[in-house]
Amino acid sequence: MDKEQWIEIFTEINGRIPTEEEIQAGIRAGEITESEKANDSFESTQFDSQTRNNEDILQKAEDSQDEQGFSSDSVFCSSCGTRNSVNDIRCTNCEKVLKQKNDNVFNSTLKNNSLFRYIKYCFDTQRWGILTYFVIIVFIETIASTGILGLVAVLFSVFFLSNTGQSLICWIVGAKKIERADYKEIVEQPINEIIKKARQMGLNLPEDIEIRIIHNEVPGAYAIGMNKIIVTDSLMENPYFLEPKIMFELHRIHNMAPNLLPVVVGSNIFLIFVFLILVITTLFGGFRKNYGDSRNSFWTGSSEAKEGAILFYGSLLLIMALTSFFYMFVKSIVKRDVLLSDQYMASIGLGEAHCLYLDTLSEIDDSIAKRICSLGYPNKDKRISILQENYNVRYTGV
Repeated sequence: MDKEQWIEIFTEINGRIPTEEEIQAGIRAGEITESEKANDSFESTQFDSQTRNNEDILQKAEDSQDEQGFSSDSVFCSSCGTRNSVNDIRCTNCEKVLKQKNDNVFNSTLKNNSLFRYIKYCFDTQRWGILTYFVIIVFIETIASTGILGLVAVLFSVFFLSNTGQSLICWIVGAKKIERADYKEIVEQPINEIIKKARQMGLNLPEDIEIRIIHNEVPGAYAIGMNKIIVTDSLMENPYFLEPKIMFELHRIHNMAPNLLPVVVGSNIFLIFVFLILVITTLFGGFRKNYGDSRNSFWTGSSEAKEGAILFYGSLLLIMALTSFFYMFVKSIVKRDVLLSDQYMASIGLGEAHCLYLDTLSEIDDSIAKRICSLGYPNKDKRISILQENYNVRYTGV
């Protein structure tokens, strides 16, 4: 496509005009036709004129709004020039997505403090459910243990978000590092090209994304935290699904969606401990219920079997309540992130392949990696119907 069309598409997707560096990256990637290079001086003049016009708009907006008490720490909309708060995700005037300032500097500064970065991101994007849940759980654990368990919960959350914690999850699901040179060529090179393309399309991704591989007959890819992507060996044999699956997970990383499960598990370390105690109590109660003495005691009017039954059914009820509460919370939060990534797939022209994967392969994957990483996802029929009705994806089934 020509340069003008590329700029229009980039602006529509990202809500801002591209920088000169991003335009040059588009030329190098072949997204802008060679003919445009020959006429670069004319297009550059046209782009510079447009940039100057936008700068004039922003300057006028700044001058006109300084009198209204806005602080200097603001973000201007590249479309209409309205000054917005740094915490605004969309422009208050035209509702275009705003580009936050100094994202790379912020990410670099907080490289070793992923939990704080994730909490701030949730605050900036108004993910109040995650913040409320995290604060309540840590507060309860702090009160219950005079501060010790609250600190432990925070430390466990930091650990699971760290590179070591992500590696531990990969080990649990059986994902291994790619060490053989031929595997690196077959697996890492094409995926790194997709990652490079995703960055050029505006996704904000970490520089150190590591690719790990797992054996599974069903093609798949799963993001573990912000720095790990697991791919199945069969995905490399199905190139039709390779880009859609990787792009979907990269967009989830862009939204920091894979951080939810590590934070929830880390912050619930006390509840997990309670859950294990309840499981042991249930087993003990079940044994007493079935094999204990059923004769009533003279002093208490009770029996081992009766006490065992109370322990068994009471513990089972508490386990069901805790599990349901945890699952419903995760599902309500995950739903938003999954639907956002589905929408992104439609916007970049991969909606049909994405729907085909959901319809034919997603539900037959029963691997541990899929069950952990896809916990709380909406059902496939609902996701496909939203893509068809809301985003005009022309998928007609198989």
